[in-house]
Amino acid sequence: MSRGGPQPNSGRKPGSKNKTTLEKARRIIAGVELAAKIDNLTEEQIQALTPRDVFRLLLQEYVRKKDWGKAQEVAKDWAPYEHAKRSETLNLTPEEVRRIADTARSEAARRGISVEDAE
Repeated sequence: MSRGGPQPNSGRKPGSKNKTTLEKARRIIAGVELAAKIDNLTEEQIQALTPRDVFRLLLQEYVRKKDWGKAQEVAKDWAPYEHAKRSETLNLTPEEVRRIADTARSEAARRGISVEDAE
């Protein structure tokens, strides 16, 4: 009877792929496919891309190609960005709310979005 220690032919085989390796490969492939579309974007547009934008571009591309399997994968990955889980109610002080609003206005201005002051 064996009492622990390494056993012949046990454990993960050299070169086998785990979930992380497969996920990394999938993302690389998706990035290469997106690169063709990004070639037409200006540097300013690329800098302004958000994860939502990238997912949207990928999803549109797969739908155009009628590649429903990949479109479904992208939609599944995109869901947390579009439909975030509700968080607990935040108890913010008025000063924290002002600071967040100022940050949002700065970011909007940086992106060239006009925001009317609600005050």
